[in-house]
Amino acid sequence: MLIRFFRAVVGAYRRDSQFRALVFLVLATLLGGTLFYSNVEG
Repeated sequence: MLIRFFRAVVGAYRRDSQFRALVFLVLATLLGGTLFYSNVEG
């Protein structure tokens, strides 16, 4: 089941430019939040 999920994500990533943009924005948000909180909290 997990393999099917990853295949679907990879397939969507290859086909859809909007999906690629969404993945980029999610990763950028997670990275920004991680860096912010690690600097603020020490």
